[in-house]
Amino acid sequence: MMPQERQRNGMKRNDQLCTERERTIRTGNARMYYFCLHAIWRVSLYTKQRPIQLAGERYLWKYWTDFDRVLTMTGESLEELAVRLFDAGAVRLGDIEAKLGRRTPIYFDLRVIVSHPKLMMAICRQLQTLANEIPHDILCGIPYAALPFAAVMSVNTNTPMIMMRKETKLYATKKILEGVFEKDQKCLIIEDVVTSGGTISEAAKTIRAEGLQVAHAVVVLEREQGGANVLKANGVHVKSLYTMTNLVKILRNAGRISDETAEIVSDHIKECQFGYSV
Repeated sequence: MMPQERQRNGMKRNDQLCTERERTIRTGNARMYYFCLHAIWRVSLYTKQRPIQLAGERYLWKYWTDFDRVLTMTGESLEELAVRLFDAGAVRLGDIEAKLGRRTPIYFDLRVIVSHPKLMMAICRQLQTLANEIPHDILCGIPYAALPFAAVMSVNTNTPMIMMRKETKLYATKKILEGVFEKDQKCLIIEDVVTSGGTISEAAKTIRAEGLQVAHAVVVLEREQGGANVLKANGVHVKSLYTMTNLVKILRNAGRISDETAEIVSDHIKECQFGYSV
């Protein structure tokens, strides 16, 4: 079976599992909803207070719809998510040319996730779990791969977001940061992958120059090649969903990559380390 066909079949199986999980959760939620609705009706009948019934029904409906939305979007483990990422083509294997011409046996490409809305939401929920542990006033996604994640997280949590340009705008406002912010606000950086740490370090420098505070970043993958230490030396602490070692272990246990490939990736991580300052 070709790798592309194996990925398509894997995605189909994952979609089926997600559908079954959502169906089970929604069935339980519906039963709870009608049980509570009956209880409200009994109370209103006993007290002869129609306003109590109406208010209770309105509150219950809002609570149930919110609860249903949250529950059907949670419950997926990081292990399941890692397999879905692989099956969607976000994890590529082979002798691949990465940034700055470096070669790597494994490449993490989250740009493909914009075509998979459910997978996008799943990643953002996990990133938000990390973000909840960090005090912040505003979000900033590093262009371009992390911009969609920051946008979804911003909307889901009603947290303001700013966008950093690749280069300063040369006309009109001539801004490097787009959006509304105030001096000394705490900005949380969102990024897809940390390798050398250079991209986030440069972003933190730019954001700080505009008067914001930057002390943390949440990322999907920390490749364990020295980038986290580079960032720590520059005052940015990284929290990640996966380390490369952890991700490879999950995919190997799931039968997505071979023991030989896992060993090649492990050797690559040890051999290709970056310095501790930028």
